[in-house]
Amino acid sequence: MKKEVIVVKKLTKYYKRKVKKEDSFWKHLIKRDYEVVKALKEIDLSISEGEIVGYVGLNGAGKSTTIKLLTGILHPDSGSIEVFGMNPFKHRQRIVARIGVMFGQRSHLLWDLPLIHSLDLLKKIYNIPDNIYQESIELAKKYLGIGDLLKIPVRTMSLGQRIRGEFTAIMLHQPEILFLDEPTIGLDVITKNEIKKLLHYLNEEKGCTIFLTTHDLRDIEKICKRVVVLDEGRIILDDQVNNLLNKVESQFLSVTFADMRVPESLLQFEGIEVLSKDKNVARIKYDRKYYTIESLLKKLMTNYNIEGFYLEQPDLEEIILNLYKSRRNKVVV
Repeated sequence: MKKEVIVVKKLTKYYKRKVKKEDSFWKHLIKRDYEVVKALKEIDLSISEGEIVGYVGLNGAGKSTTIKLLTGILHPDSGSIEVFGMNPFKHRQRIVARIGVMFGQRSHLLWDLPLIHSLDLLKKIYNIPDNIYQESIELAKKYLGIGDLLKIPVRTMSLGQRIRGEFTAIMLHQPEILFLDEPTIGLDVITKNEIKKLLHYLNEEKGCTIFLTTHDLRDIEKICKRVVVLDEGRIILDDQVNNLLNKVESQFLSVTFADMRVPESLLQFEGIEVLSKDKNVARIKYDRKYYTIESLLKKLMTNYNIEGFYLEQPDLEEIILNLYKSRRNKVVV
């Protein structure tokens, strides 16, 4: 059994938010009014070494706050955090040497100097041995294509090139945990794919634990094995991605009929909803309580002349969106 590298118990964090009142301007200058908001509400979370965890939530759900607490930037108001068995706020210097952190808006790179100068400086800061440093550079060349970027000033790079440089910087000392806050935002498909391959290599070959926040749930499906969903400061779901996809109650199937039209009798089948029809092609939503894909196809082929079909894969984005919708509906009721 793998050991837990992150253990969070009853974690709570407050912050102050300015309250605008229709008082006079001068009164507002003398005394500002604030309201106290709970960013995180008694969160329990444990992550074992080697896991890749996607941390998902709407804007303001508390994702970035969680990473700042786990990396020792912020101190919790109540509850406890252990990273490698240590309090990250009290032992931040010891923990920083073993983690890599990437925030979308913060850079590890020297803006006006070539990328290699930033990497050389980080080598000295982290006291990285020559062989580890060279191995990391070669790894970044292979997966991120930074070979042609090393002598280019960071300020002249495109967003995709700069993110490649940022990833090189945070993995340079071969950290045991990577904390990534919206690392792929605004990136093109090619750069995203390069990052995905690199993260899988670091996880599978180096045993690196990865904690990733993102709004793009396609990233979660492609990169992560476990997903944790946050809503209004509380964890509302924590499960393996594959388990979630397998629990989907309804799935979708496009069926092409050999006849030149979709038969009307299809509408009368229990557990089947015809979402759209286009000539002889029907897009069907079927309830998995009534059918497996095998039993559904058998039923269709028994009753109709089927020319072909296409099974749509469950979509994680739709699953989590439905979860949020169901919670909002319960609140309304």
